[in-house]
Amino acid sequence: MAPPQKEIHLSEPVVSNPKALMLAKRAPHANAAALFIDWALSEEGQRFVGMEIARSTVRKGQKQRFEKLGEPTTTPIKPEVLGANLDRYTELLRSVFNVK
Repeated sequence: MAPPQKEIHLSEPVVSNPKALMLAKRAPHANAAALFIDWALSEEGQRFVGMEIARSTVRKGQKQRFEKLGEPTTTPIKPEVLGANLDRYTELLRSVFNVK
């Protein structure tokens, strides 16, 4: 079990709308998680996101219950960009969350 993480208090308010879908390196059910991610990003999964839970989708042109949520502005990170900067991003993540 991972130790509890300490709270981080920001000096300035931050408006955020996180939309992340990740698979942990040592996930206990990695294959099931990968299948879920595949479904969630599929046309069927995005239709569910847009219509049933009324969230903005990541697929352009996908029907949404509330059209005013607008077209997605998501920018996928290409593996070659992430790979070239993986050490930098990993260190940044660790320093932000005080993880060794």
